[in-house]
Amino acid sequence: MIDMELVTPERPSIRYEDHSSWPPLSVLRSEHGNYKPAPTGVLAGREVSVLRQDGQSIRYRFTSSTNLESCFASGPRRGDREQGVGEIFNPAPELYLAHFQSVDCPQRTTALTLDFESGYSVAAISTLGRATSDMTAVSSEFISGIIDGCIPQGEAPSETEDLVGKRVMCIYGDDQIYEHVYLTPRLFTWLCLRGPEVGLADTEATTVYRIRDGLYLFSWREKVIPCGASLLIDLTLGQTCGALLGWNDVGSAALYFTWGARLISLGTTDYPPELYSRVLGESIGQRS
Repeated sequence: MIDMELVTPERPSIRYEDHSSWPPLSVLRSEHGNYKPAPTGVLAGREVSVLRQDGQSIRYRFTSSTNLESCFASGPRRGDREQGVGEIFNPAPELYLAHFQSVDCPQRTTALTLDFESGYSVAAISTLGRATSDMTAVSSEFISGIIDGCIPQGEAPSETEDLVGKRVMCIYGDDQIYEHVYLTPRLFTWLCLRGPEVGLADTEATTVYRIRDGLYLFSWREKVIPCGASLLIDLTLGQTCGALLGWNDVGSAALYFTWGARLISLGTTDYPPELYSRVLGESIGQRS
């Protein structure tokens, strides 16, 4: 149970309009009652090949519960290898989220879903750069594929509007609580209710893929703090697991850490049908 009597100290130096006063990424790690689910070591020693939608085949070898080696087996990048360090989560039967930071390029992370029940895989690849006036520091690319040896079942994972209108409370720990409101398939708003960012809010660019009913691979890229997140949202169990990637306090090196949150639904708002398409803008399929 969350200690609702715990009061976040006031931080009058933080002002919404003064971005230089916003806290750095390092202080956003939850230190009290972290609600990240326990990682799993089930995939350790296994090798999984995925035929990606771009026609390239990539082989993932889980050398341990925290180490991953990947190698392109076909296509223009054939022979390219990468080592990663991170954690693996098992949010549902036969479904895994492997979240890793590249050893050779710490500014790149991969959130990889492997669904052995449906036979599909999705990789959310995030790259950390420098923010500009029209680009966030983190960019994300989603690539789906089919797991070798599996017979695909049902529809392949794809971008979705399922989260639109939902409002949830995300409890990362007793020391950090946020509200999330999913506005459109490509925008969501967060508001810090408790923690270092208390009282602050912003609206960020997002990408959402439906992995299974009630399970979504979700990323957002922040404008003020140079960071981005990719995580799996489980609306059925009320749980998230994923990771944050961004620059450290002095902007000299990549900072990466996995985390998770408990979710409490605060309701859903449906747009009037005559306004729905206008509010959401162009359909996902027409996305530029």
